[in-house]
Amino acid sequence: MKLKKYVIYALLIYTGAINAQSYVGYLTDNYNGVHGVLSNPANIADSRLKLEVNLAGASVFFSNDYIGFNLSDAFGNVDTLFDNAEKFPMENNAMALNTDILGPAVLLTINEKNALSVFMRGRLFFNALDINGETLDKEGGFDETQDFTINEGNLSAVSNLWAELGVSYARVLLNNEAHFLKAGLTLKYMQGSGNAYIYSEDP
Repeated sequence: MKLKKYVIYALLIYTGAINAQSYVGYLTDNYNGVHGVLSNPANIADSRLKLEVNLAGASVFFSNDYIGFNLSDAFGNVDTLFDNAEKFPMENNAMALNTDILGPAVLLTINEKNALSVFMRGRLFFNALDINGETLDKEGGFDETQDFTINEGNLSAVSNLWAELGVSYARVLLNNEAHFLKAGLTLKYMQGSGNAYIYSEDP
């Protein structure tokens, strides 16, 4: 039974929705400051902030179609959280993770038309497909003292971890009563930190 819980815990850690953007709901705000450069470098032009220094920020999205629980239960006893959760085991469950860490970053509004930003960023994407939820849902779990078989079929999973150092410049090109246009450019140095891939084919 313990092995079953550990497997579920591990899978939930690597669960998520792979989104093209991070910090959803925040990047489009007029006061998002240096975070706006993550989705579009032009966002920092005409910023409402003259200067912003970001020490650290994190955005994590996770999802899966195997297990679900009420958010209010997540702040209770972890041991009973999964006992009360609703499970949807299938032969092809999926899960994913999108983690975005914004490290030290600076936004400087030079004047009404020009802005500059420098930022550091770390990102982790994980995606797993065709996980056999029936294995996770096995009644009574596994007896760790005995041999047992896990049939996962066509399982595939991939994880990528990398770091970014970016410099962005943005400028307001047109601003009158009828039209507003701005543009931005980001130059990045990207450093890959790790990649892991798992694939199994049903014989």
